[in-house]
Amino acid sequence: MWKVLVIICMAGFDCTAFQQSPMQYHHSYDECLSIAIEKEKHLTNAYTEHGYYIIDSKSYCEQQPVT
Repeated sequence: MWKVLVIICMAGFDCTAFQQSPMQYHHSYDECLSIAIEKEKHLTNAYTEHGYYIIDSKSYCEQQPVT
């Protein structure tokens, strides 16, 4: 199982890690990464529209143990 993580670094702020809430797990890495990239685009656009300067951003997926 894979979970989406997005990290955004803005000028004047610490870098912030975002994860889905409620947490959603994906069965394949490719599916997860596709969703992560879309979430990164959405978040960076939203922050930019509100006047924040994005220094860096990264989307990735983290594997979670199956319980």
